Amino acid sequence: MGNQNEATNSWFEWGLLLAASGLIISLGGTHPLAWSLVGLAVLALFVTSLWRGLLEQEGIVVAGLWPALFLVYCGLCVFHSSVPARSVFFVSQWSIYVAAAAVGFFCLRRGGGETLRAGLIALGAAESLFGLYQFLTGCKWIFWYEKIKYLEDATGTYINHNHFAGFLIMVLPLTLVTGVSGQRSNGIMYLGAAGLMMLALLFSRSRMGLVAGLVPLALLGVYFFTKMRRRFAAAVLLAVPLVVLLYGAWIGLKPVGERFLFLAQPGYLTAEGRLTIWKDTWQLVRQRPLLGWGPGTFPSLYPTVRTEPSDLRWMEAHNDYLQLLAELGVIGLLLFLVPMAALWRNLARQAWREDGLTGAMEAAIAASMAGLLVHSLADFHLYVPANAMLLMILAGMGAARLRSGRAICPLQASDRPHVSQQPGGAQSP
Repeated sequence: MGNQNEATNSWFEWGLLLAASGLIISLGGTHPLAWSLVGLAVLALFVTSLWRGLLEQEGIVVAGLWPALFLVYCGLCVFHSSVPARSVFFVSQWSIYVAAAAVGFFCLRRGGGETLRAGLIALGAAESLFGLYQFLTGCKWIFWYEKIKYLEDATGTYINHNHFAGFLIMVLPLTLVTGVSGQRSNGIMYLGAAGLMMLALLFSRSRMGLVAGLVPLALLGVYFFTKMRRRFAAAVLLAVPLVVLLYGAWIGLKPVGERFLFLAQPGYLTAEGRLTIWKDTWQLVRQRPLLGWGPGTFPSLYPTVRTEPSDLRWMEAHNDYLQLLAELGVIGLLLFLVPMAALWRNLARQAWREDGLTGAMEAAIAASMAGLLVHSLADFHLYVPANAMLLMILAGMGAARLRSGRAICPLQASDRPHVSQQPGGAQSP
């Protein structure tokens, strides 16, 4: 029976991993056929997990309460939406994301999630290699698609370098934690993969991506310095970024520096568009602050308040929170942010309270979520199918790591690194 349960859980993990990979390699999930197939696959996994006993798992009712309320609210908003068709599509998308989160919860509740975690890390390494190949060779093709923008940047299988950076920000903490807390032989391999992801993030030349990427590194730095021997933690946290910077300098960091120098040019921030979009979007918020205009309606409404003369058509506000506020109002924004903040707080609290590196995976998931949510201040990851679904999968995995009450699930024995007590209360792997 135990082997049968393990095989069943592995099947769910592989299915969810293939679904996430399908969105990522299909231009970030922007290809309509790929999105349709992945959506059907996730729904099939969700229904099967219900049949297999998802609702019997401890904590699923509490963990699923807020996402359910968010979906119900979005569904009700369709009735007062200014563009009902767009709202229905938005609700269908987020139904898939929430279903993916539930399957991620189920996978970790039924097992350790090693397959899902290792698969995401392998996908991150492969995307990083492809991104570096693009940067070094000037390749402008992503399979059948010819890029017309970001030709000098690493983008992986994403069209936009910012969204590629967001994906790396979510996968990098998982890789670092696995490298630090794993066996020495495997640890070196995972730390090498983390260095590869840092290098790809650097040459994505995404300014906000680089800034947001420092957030999970800083959070994990505090965690490692607290839970490990400081010399070892310093060696890991300084050596990997140092090697990345040295290799980046050998390749040439001038293109990266030029991206930041553009900010000093007079009028660049206004000409670049974000500040103007935010100001105009705020006019939409002021007109319907409580309930918003309806989920997914921004592309149709923005032209009515647009003040910037341009031939470009802005489909997003380049600030997820401002766009959610315009579309869903204060109520909708709170229904999204409150559960995310509560989950992050509980993950961080459990990681901090666990002995040694027992809570390392909770720390990694919290760092991944924090990095992407910070990046969302200047981009629209919640409207990119691949990144939005991966964020929700991580949220489901995080909820499953929590114990009863604040946290739902302790680490599996296979995840627990060996720690030894050091003089002065310090611990080492």
